Amino acid sequence: KGSSMSPLVLISCAASTSLDWVSHPVGAGEWVLLSGDFRAGVDTVALSGLGDNSSSRFTVPAVDVSDSALKFRLPASGSYNVSIKGSEAIPMNAPEVWWFQGDGGETASPGGWLRVFGRSLGQASTEEEDGATTIAAAIRAGDFDRARTLVQHAAIKAQESKEAEPVAGTRLRLTRVGGPSHQAETLEVVATAANTTAYHALFALPESLAEGD
Repeated sequence: KGSSMSPLVLISCAASTSLDWVSHPVGAGEWVLLSGDFRAGVDTVALSGLGDNSSSRFTVPAVDVSDSALKFRLPASGSYNVSIKGSEAIPMNAPEVWWFQGDGGETASPGGWLRVFGRSLGQASTEEEDGATTIAAAIRAGDFDRARTLVQHAAIKAQESKEAEPVAGTRLRLTRVGGPSHQAETLEVVATAANTTAYHALFALPESLAEGD
């Protein structure tokens, strides 16, 4: 009997580059850490400005590159989308709101206040930047109680030391829905330097603020 053999087909899968995480908040001239899949090799990192910083574009050298991590030095302060070799971009230094508290607990009143907790809400001091890695690690581990405690401690410490200054244009945007006009109404409130850190911002609400959701 004759025998037949099927041809062996080899398929080559080229390694792709992807980003999973970026350290922030960070300031100009400081190191930014990236994690992801860099087995295909990475030489540069692309930065594209966000918001008021949208006109900024940079291509910076990647340093200490391994298969899963690298770092680069941030050339200028601001919020950016970070990408490598056409990977999906991830935001850096963009404000993240985690939770908030008003003068009424879960609500805030006209003439009252609203305290917002999160990340990259204002310009970080060096001490705050060191704490950002610890907070991010707690979040990645799913330990949200610890992350909440760390954020609260960081906010109190920065407030007392007065080391932080606000990012230009730090604003709270309130959108009222379901009002008499049945259309969304937007109001912007600015936090002052004394009330803003990288991890929290305290906003005084105007007396003219209309009630609503």
